[in-house]
Amino acid sequence: MQKKDRERYLRLSDKFEAYSIERLEEIAIRANEKGDKVKVETALREREYKLNQSFEWTPQSKERFFCLNRKLIDCFEKLKTEAAETLALLQQRIDKEDDFLRDLETEIKVTPYFYEACEDGGFYNS
Repeated sequence: MQKKDRERYLRLSDKFEAYSIERLEEIAIRANEKGDKVKVETALREREYKLNQSFEWTPQSKERFFCLNRKLIDCFEKLKTEAAETLALLQQRIDKEDDFLRDLETEIKVTPYFYEACEDGGFYNS
């Protein structure tokens, strides 16, 4: 980290000490959208510190970790299957010298969202 970035990091760190975990998340998200790497790193490090300080290892937190792990594994298995199918389809089109693919560059971004059931049967972001 360059000197001016380090100085900014320290100033932001002092400021962010008073912020809640939720506020730090919001700051990191907005800073990331703007490409402000120093602010993102500072907010996430302060958030990490606060989460670690308040963490208690209980049967409930252990179960939440297991549940999150299952959801992540399921998500990546689905992603792997979908990617393999898409790759096979694209390879077929490449092999057939599809004109559409000749000058095309594709970038894919996958963002998983996890939902929990509400009491009314609907879903909400968790």
